[in-house]
Amino acid sequence: MSPKKSFVPRHLAIALTLVAAGAMAAAGPPGRAGNERSGEPSSHEAGDRMAQRRPQGPPPPLHVILEHHAEELGIDDATLDRIRGIAEDVRDEMDARHDAVRAAHEALRALGESPDADAAQVEAAARQLGDAEAAMAVLHVTTAQRMFALLTPEQREALRELAPPPPEGREGRAREPMTR
Repeated sequence: MSPKKSFVPRHLAIALTLVAAGAMAAAGPPGRAGNERSGEPSSHEAGDRMAQRRPQGPPPPLHVILEHHAEELGIDDATLDRIRGIAEDVRDEMDARHDAVRAAHEALRALGESPDADAAQVEAAARQLGDAEAAMAVLHVTTAQRMFALLTPEQREALRELAPPPPEGREGRAREPMTR
């Protein structure tokens, strides 16, 4: 004889579904100007506020950050010239790797829109994208290492302190500048 199954998880799932459906009905149709009863903003308004708080796009390249804060960090002109030289040395390779990532993204997107694409093609395209992104990440890190090697420990610490605070609610998941 098999042991009796507990119906608590199924009942709990049904109850949560009903609560969620009631909350969705109370919120009204998508795009509504908010919950008039509580005065809360709609999900679209809340999303707009979040987009305004978060920085748009990727951070500027490290050499741009270092040039912008050179005086504050105490970076002399000779060191800035060497940092600019490193950036110039990798510019063509960086552009090529960015192009490779864009092309791999486009290939994967095209496969997603194709009814004839099979799993092997999608997997190969995904691997190509991963390889392209990995190559770009390696170049970013090795370039940053070359630039950081020109800074004193005090300058690296001061740069860390310039990093913006993490977004609200994401204290443990903030992106820090590559300063280690």
